[in-house]
Amino acid sequence: MLKFVNTFVDLQLNSDDSSELVLARLLAQEKRVLSPDWYYSTEIRFLNTNLIYTPFFLLFHSWHKIRVCSIAVMQILLIFSVFVLCRACRHTECFPVAALALILPMSSDYYDIVLKGAF
Repeated sequence: MLKFVNTFVDLQLNSDDSSELVLARLLAQEKRVLSPDWYYSTEIRFLNTNLIYTPFFLLFHSWHKIRVCSIAVMQILLIFSVFVLCRACRHTECFPVAALALILPMSSDYYDIVLKGAF
């Protein structure tokens, strides 16, 4: 999955993804969580993907590398949250199947919204 993302993520950029990246870059430059210089379109989103993107803007200059690393971190967080859920429900034997079901791109919409966009 990450090899696919690394190869094709530059070809899959849309306005939602790009605005999140631009916001994260602004937040990294300002070293803030919320910016008074950003006009939020519908709501203030401070618990969103920009929390993952922003630290990578402080580490790398390549937007490609930032996107790939951020998507990897978000997918790891998704798998970790499934593990915590399975453990809390006392069904850790279900974890491999549940994690695999969530990490595989079952449809293009699921890939775009959950796996690549982490919305």
